[in-house]
Amino acid sequence: GIRSLDVRRRHTGNNFAIHHGRVFQHLFFDDVLAACSAFLRRYPSECIIISIKEEHHPLHNTRTFEQTFDDYARRYAGQWYLGDTVPSLGQARGKMVLLRRVAGRALPQRIQASCWAHNTTFTINNGDTRLRVQDQFVVPDTHAKWSNSTALLTEARSLSSGALYINFTSGYRPVVFRLPNIKKVAHTMSAHITR
Repeated sequence: GIRSLDVRRRHTGNNFAIHHGRVFQHLFFDDVLAACSAFLRRYPSECIIISIKEEHHPLHNTRTFEQTFDDYARRYAGQWYLGDTVPSLGQARGKMVLLRRVAGRALPQRIQASCWAHNTTFTINNGDTRLRVQDQFVVPDTHAKWSNSTALLTEARSLSSGALYINFTSGYRPVVFRLPNIKKVAHTMSAHITR
């Protein structure tokens, strides 16, 4: 089995605070990694894909985003798959697989996804690595969102391309004064998923 987390991190004080835009989520990256490590110890046949993205403005740092990540990677050594190609499930079991949505200089680059498209279904080709992603997060029509999600699932089932398929069922519906309605999308998509 595979789990996927979309982790947005603000680089502040040489640590990663978990943010969504400018909103602090009252968690730090250590909290996320501790929960992931505990899950993988309990279920060693699973793996977790962790997509990382820099969020909001950096503040009070004496090192780069990449150097701070490398510090976290050292503290959780042996629990990561840090290669730059999509691993087999056998290689990934019991590990956190890093999907980078930030540019970096380190080698290996990990699975590079810094050219992530905005609010659509897309492909990223990095030589031997191919990602297929459905990430429509603005959802004026939940029927279209469900159709896009099932289309990518159908594609994933029908191909043996070696691509990594990532399919987001989350999103928000824009409403009056541009305030997002997250619950409407969550309830509708959850009802489809649990059928």
